[in-house]
Amino acid sequence: MKTQFTLLLLILSLYVSAQTVIANQIAEFPLEADRFVGVDDYGSQYYIQGNTLLKKNKQNTSQYSALQLGPLSTVDILNPLKITAFYQASNTAVILDNTLSEIKRISFSNIDNFRNVSHAATANDRRLWIYNIDLQQLEIFDYNIQRIVQASRPITTSPEAMTSNFNFCWLLTSSSMSLYNNYGSLLETTPVTELQMLKQYNGHLLSWDGKDFMYKTPNQSDFQKLEIPKIPVKQFSLNNEILYIYDGRKVTSFQLKQAKD
Repeated sequence: MKTQFTLLLLILSLYVSAQTVIANQIAEFPLEADRFVGVDDYGSQYYIQGNTLLKKNKQNTSQYSALQLGPLSTVDILNPLKITAFYQASNTAVILDNTLSEIKRISFSNIDNFRNVSHAATANDRRLWIYNIDLQQLEIFDYNIQRIVQASRPITTSPEAMTSNFNFCWLLTSSSMSLYNNYGSLLETTPVTELQMLKQYNGHLLSWDGKDFMYKTPNQSDFQKLEIPKIPVKQFSLNNEILYIYDGRKVTSFQLKQAKD
């Protein structure tokens, strides 16, 4: 009986990991931008022109620029009320509200026990996920009290990309993807190769290897190739299981869902 139960669990796990995700095109809109950031839960579009971040919705267009901080490295719109703009050249993160007005500016060079940071993204409450280059560790920084509240053990390989939600953070290196919780604990490591970019929404992971999209749901152990029409990919984002692809002229959106038997 025990052997039969174990066999059943194995079959179920194989079935779950083999389920196919299909992509149905649902819309497209024109966009002139140097970089496409994404679309938030309210349908607002975020993109970068020059070194200016813009937010466009049906009512108006807002913008934010801080030329003195250098090139805008990344923008995290996980929380549209507290957007994280990161400027790696000046080692600075800026928190913006829903009108792109500045709430808080954090210079990691001017805090106690300064640190050099390569990645920064939104965490829960008034906190950021940051990767500390000097100590080679993932840290959670509370910008209200200006200190590190959690940290991982040293990580031997520096991340090429980082994506996160309020409670979890994924680090992508040249050979693996690692998942951490908000206590700095390593939960799992998945071997990967040739992945260049990584996005997530509620634990659904989407990556790009320069040729194909790879998709992983929370109940799958491995990435699977996503069957999608061949279109140029300049940038992409994932929100609410909708994939947005920017080809340099327009953004095309696809609804992702598991295929039914």
